[in-house]
Amino acid sequence: MDHALNILIKMSPSESSTYPDLVLSISSTMLSEKKAMFNKIKKGDEVSFTAQIISLGNEFKMHHLHASELVATGGFQAIEGIEIKETALPGY
Repeated sequence: MDHALNILIKMSPSESSTYPDLVLSISSTMLSEKKAMFNKIKKGDEVSFTAQIISLGNEFKMHHLHASELVATGGFQAIEGIEIKETALPGY
């Protein structure tokens, strides 16, 4: 699959207080179509998405999904103290 961008997503409710819940992969087509939105969103911005599950995670690896639709909702929630472990990302 075409993964031009990976976005770390914190769900609400979340499975973890410390880590993102999933990696949402964005295709190059979606990235170019929604370039203005991707340039504006920042950590804590709420998004709504439809996606295909690529792989389910576990306590050591995040779930991996491939987005077919993504919309910034305008909502925001402050996210503090999130840890990122590169071994939890797809492809590692």
